[in-house]
Amino acid sequence: MVRVEAVRALIEIRDMRAIPALITALGDPDPVVRGNASHALAEHYDRRAVPALIHALTDQDDFVRRDAARALIDVDDPSVVEPLIAALQDPDVWVRAHAADALGELQDSRAIEPLKAAARIHDVGGVAHTSIESALRRLDAKVRLRPPKE
Repeated sequence: MVRVEAVRALIEIRDMRAIPALITALGDPDPVVRGNASHALAEHYDRRAVPALIHALTDQDDFVRRDAARALIDVDDPSVVEPLIAALQDPDVWVRAHAADALGELQDSRAIEPLKAAARIHDVGGVAHTSIESALRRLDAKVRLRPPKE
């Protein structure tokens, strides 16, 4: 409980100097601590957290994976594309939705086929499917805006 409160205190101070401690907390054995750290990093993005957030996409706890995927939405780093593509197969609908949202923001063409595949197999009409369709629309628009190769 002390570690949970410590992470909550780090969240409240809203100081970028807390980022290294939050990154460390992502490795805590308590899923509540990891979840709070993941949530905090989703709210206060810092590039230093990217490797830990990528790792958190495979956490045992749904809430940790959800917030890790949500935190990666605003990351402009090609290293997150493949882990986010893998997260499209997560059993949790919100992890899939946040992963699709992040891939839509990144607009990396590597995501097109995996998003199309995910659209065919996951919760048609559900929240993840909506996010997947939105990401595909964004990616399609980017592809069509590219000049033709000569």
